Amino acid sequence: MNDLLDYVPMGYQSLVDDLTVTQPPIVGRWVIRVIELQPGAHDEPIICKLEHVALGTLNGHYEALSYVWGEPKKDIQITVNKQHFHVTKNLDSALRRLRYKQSERRLWVDAICINQEDLQERSVQVQRMWAIYGLASRVVIDLGEETVHSRMGMNLVKNMAALDVSDKENVLEFLQSSANFPHRSSWRAVRDIFDRPWWRRVWIVQEVAMATDAIVLCGRSDLKWELFENAIVILTDLYFHPENYPRDAIVGLHFPGLHLAAPYSIYTARRQHRSAEGMETTLAALMIHFRSAETSDPRDHLYGLLRLSRPTESIRPDYLQTPQEVYIEIVRTSVTGQDGLAIFSALTYSRNSLKNLPSWCPDWSAPSPNNFPFFMPDFRCTSNRSVNANFDAATLTLHGIKLEVLDTVQMYRVETPLVPVEDLISFIQSFSGSHTRITSEAKAFVRIACALFSRKRFFEEFDKLTNVSERRIARLYRSWLMRRILESGSNPLIHQFSAGELADNVGTEHSLVANISYGRTIFATKNGELGIGPLGVEPDDIVVALFGGRTPFVLRPIKNDRDCTYHIIGDW
Repeated sequence: MNDLLDYVPMGYQSLVDDLTVTQPPIVGRWVIRVIELQPGAHDEPIICKLEHVALGTLNGHYEALSYVWGEPKKDIQITVNKQHFHVTKNLDSALRRLRYKQSERRLWVDAICINQEDLQERSVQVQRMWAIYGLASRVVIDLGEETVHSRMGMNLVKNMAALDVSDKENVLEFLQSSANFPHRSSWRAVRDIFDRPWWRRVWIVQEVAMATDAIVLCGRSDLKWELFENAIVILTDLYFHPENYPRDAIVGLHFPGLHLAAPYSIYTARRQHRSAEGMETTLAALMIHFRSAETSDPRDHLYGLLRLSRPTESIRPDYLQTPQEVYIEIVRTSVTGQDGLAIFSALTYSRNSLKNLPSWCPDWSAPSPNNFPFFMPDFRCTSNRSVNANFDAATLTLHGIKLEVLDTVQMYRVETPLVPVEDLISFIQSFSGSHTRITSEAKAFVRIACALFSRKRFFEEFDKLTNVSERRIARLYRSWLMRRILESGSNPLIHQFSAGELADNVGTEHSLVANISYGRTIFATKNGELGIGPLGVEPDDIVVALFGGRTPFVLRPIKNDRDCTYHIIGDW
């Protein structure tokens, strides 16, 4: 191996599409790089050969790796085409576990197969990621190295995956068996699997949805994705639908805070995409749904989901654009297309990270208050009016109706995942004697909302409400704020209760219940209405119904401006 001393840093040969290919599929014209991972023992140096192949052709057989880059520092040296190449610690670890001892293994790995320094090539190759993962013989999902709990966790997931999802009694028998769950560390082992950073990546949504076949690796354990999905469905059903199980049986089953929302959303995205009807999700809906997903490049919040949405010809991956330019283009496309003002449900006025973004442009790189996917509200505030938008540099002109002005008396800021119901009641009572009177409808809203915080009430009793006013309030509550319910549902602090205890706490004033308004502000208006708005609202902000909007919005007049110009703070 002395000749390694003479090697030069890795250089790339440009990718040139094969224009001689005329047979379908058309992607056969597209050329990508793949690596041939040379055989070796675990501790031996990593050596790869890099070659060009045409997608969809017989010589294009390969597996595509889905993994987490981790720390961006590339301080591990491997050899590619007899040249030095530096990779991250996570990729080095994955390649060592994937390497065969006796034979080569053909892989597509983004960090090696795409010249990351060539922004033009990167833009083109990212446009083809859907085909790269879709045409791979298999997608290899690497959750990372083995830990003290992970092997037990994978074994439990594997055993659970073999169960019949519809057989509730069998599922409960499995969960109650001391052989499967002898102590609380068993659940911690399962949590070890679902707490892995891989689940939080935005790119995995497309990588899994496009895969024709996939396998999950964690250390030396593996499980086919189709079986892994069964375990996800069982655990999600148990967590979010405890009413589906005999009440006496689930009392006493104390679960740790499993973060199941992201796994279930990935499972759903794959199922929808591979269904006969295909996936008809709008770009705004997808981006809002996966609002809390993570990515190292802020532009990938869009590019990682673009192919899963309805065709959007006006947007193509382009890493020569700044994140601000990309984010503004998202709003332009969404507002002028079928989404209307739905994209505004993602506004984070008080948490923006990027500079020079207009207030009407969501900052997708801003930290999310929760780790659960958001949902676009189904409510249609101005369903009979269409959007009439005009973009002029940083100014967006819209039309609407002024509804309310925020009150200057009281505000209740929700900054914890759980809130005592009595705090909400005290908030209402605090207006006694003030010049602001809370309407009876607003009081009813709080009363019904407090009851609906309980999953039992939310899932079981909504259809039993006979009072027209109660049903209207409950329907608005569920439509506008469904995403908050689900966000809180995956927060580990909520699961200090057993499922049975949560069901018992319906409507009680002295119980901590899941607060779907975490990260929001409860405010009162001068007309006595209550609202749940974004952090950052202030007295004298106004509430408006913008034509084409799903919900009302909170605006802030710009001082010393003669025109009717505002900053948009967020949705109500």
